[in-house]
Amino acid sequence: MTQFFTKKNIVITAIIIIVALIIFSVPLFSKEIDYQPKYNTRGSELTGEQSAGQTFYSIDKRLHRISILLANFHNRPNDKDIVFRLREEGSDNDIRTVTINASQVKDNVFQDFTFEPIKDSFGKKYYFFIESPDSIPGNAITYRYNTVDEYPSGDLYINHEKQAGDLAFKASYKESPLVMWGQGFIKDPKKFLILLLFIVIAWVIYSLIFKQEETKQKEGKEGEE
Repeated sequence: MTQFFTKKNIVITAIIIIVALIIFSVPLFSKEIDYQPKYNTRGSELTGEQSAGQTFYSIDKRLHRISILLANFHNRPNDKDIVFRLREEGSDNDIRTVTINASQVKDNVFQDFTFEPIKDSFGKKYYFFIESPDSIPGNAITYRYNTVDEYPSGDLYINHEKQAGDLAFKASYKESPLVMWGQGFIKDPKKFLILLLFIVIAWVIYSLIFKQEETKQKEGKEGEE
C-alpha cells in the first residue's frame, strides 16, 4: 500500500481531480444576470458611421461579456468587421473593445462580445455600442430591439442619439471558480455526487492498473530467483 503513495501516483491522482473539477465547472464560470430579450423590430443595415448601443447598470462585479441579438438578413453572406465598444456612461474612452467578423453572426441569435473581466464593475453605468465602418448596403448586419421602453435600467441609442426602447442584449459576469463551484453544487447537489463518483471510479481504475503492474513486477522477480 505504501508503494502506491509515491510522488508519481499522488501527482496523477491530483491531475484526475483537477480534470474532473474543470469538466464539471466550465459551465459555471459565467453567469447571466442582466437580460433584456424582448424585441419587436430590427434596425437598418449597420454601415459606415451608423451605430447601435445601449446603456445599463452593472449589477455585479467582473463584467466580462455583452451579448447582442443580431440578424444577417436570412443568412445573407456578410464579411466586414464589427467593432464593439464599452465605455462608462458620459466618457469617450473605450474601456473594452472587441472586433469580430460579420461572417460569425447568425440570424436572430445572440452574438457574444467577450472581454477581460472588469473587476470593479459593480454599481457602474455603462454604454456599449457596435459599429461597422467598412460595411456597405448589401454587405452588412443589423440588430434587434424593442420600441417599447420596458427595461428601466438603461436606454437605446442609435447613432449615439437616445431613442425610445431598448436593444435586445444580455450582460454576463465572471465569477471565481471556487465561488461558482460552491453555488453550483448547492443549487444542484447531483453534480457534486457525480463529481465524487467520477473521481472514485478514475482512482479505482488507476489503482487496479497499478496493482497489475505491481503483480507483474513481483512475478518477474520471482521468476528471476
